[in-house]
Amino acid sequence: MTVNSVAAVRRLVLEGKGIHLGPLWVFADDIESGRLVRLLPDRPLRSFPVHAVYPARSYLPVKVKEFIRLLSEELGSQTI
Repeated sequence: MTVNSVAAVRRLVLEGKGIHLGPLWVFADDIESGRLVRLLPDRPLRSFPVHAVYPARSYLPVKVKEFIRLLSEELGSQTI
C-alpha cells in the first residue's frame, strides 16, 4: 500500500493494517502510551526525505524563509 500522508500511515498502523518504518516522532506518543510496540529497536531509521514546497515567485515572504530555515535546522540536528 502506498500513501503520501503521515497521518494516513499512522492511522493505518494504529488500525493494525501493517507496520511502518518511519520517523519516530510520528509514533512517539503511541509507543509511549502502549498503543504501539516498537519493532527492531536496534535498527534506527537513519534518514527520511522532507520537502518544503512553495510557489516559485520573485518575492518569498520572510516567514516562509524562516520556516524553511528552522525546519532544516531542526531536522538536521535530530538523531533518529
